[in-house]
Order: sequence, then structure tokens, then C-alpha cells
Amino acid sequence: MIRLILEKRKQLEDESTVAYINEAESLCRRIDKNMSQEEIVRNIMKGLKPNIAGYIGIMGNKNLNELKENVRKYEMIEFMITGRIPQTPSEFKTDIIKNQLNQINSQTIEDNKISYEIKELKQIIQKSLNMSKKQKSNNFSHANKKCDIPMWLK
Repeated sequence: MIRLILEKRKQLEDESTVAYINEAESLCRRIDKNMSQEEIVRNIMKGLKPNIAGYIGIMGNKNLNELKENVRKYEMIEFMITGRIPQTPSEFKTDIIKNQLNQINSQTIEDNKISYEIKELKQIIQKSLNMSKKQKSNNFSHANKKCDIPMWLK
């Protein structure tokens, strides 16, 4: 039964390579505690994602340690090329969503800033209009004021 599970076992799209290798190795050990390193490596290689297996397959993988070292090399090269560790599709989607949320938050902050500045401008304009009205009103009242002429001049 365990041998059948191992034969059908493939690395899942959202599964890390290290997690897959550890589980496949565990299945091999459950089938046969004394399974040879070459057979363990062969069973693991059969289930790796094709892009990883294609890269690692051309390297020397005589034993489990060499296979694990080659996986580390693969991940390091991927990191150097892309600037990030190889991601599972779900991690990739999560990163996209996080980036979109950051953009929305940045836009919201910018929109709030613009809205605040518009309110300030409205207040400045309103104050200017009020001052202008007062000034006109004062000028009009000074123009219409009767001058009190002292009695002795009359």
C-alpha cells in the first residue's frame, strides 16, 4: 500500500521542494528501512516538478545528500535570477494580492490628502470672500456716513 502511495506521489503545485523530498524519503524508509540511496533518489526524482527535475536531473545525484544540495543550488540560482525564492502558485497569488492592497492603500492615502487640501482651499476662499464682503460693506458705510459738522461751523 505504501509503495503504491510512493509511486503515485508527485510534488504538489503549492508544495515546497524540501517538504516533498522529506515526505517521499519518509515513504521510502517506511517501505524499506534499508532502501539504497540511489533508489530513494530515483523515487524522489520521479515526483519532482518537471522544471526542478529537469535542472537537477543533469547534476550528480548519487545519494540523498547530493540531491538535497542540488535542490539548494537550484533554489539559490532561482533566487539570484529572480530576486526571490521560487514560489508556489498560492504564494505568488498572495504576493499579487498584497501588492494590489498596498497600491489601493497608497491611492486611498493620496485621495485623502487631496480631499483635505481641497477642503483647506475652500476654507481659504470662503475667508477671502467674507473679508472682501466686509471690506466692501465698510467702504460703503464710510461713504454714506454723514459727517457731523461742529455747530460753530454751521
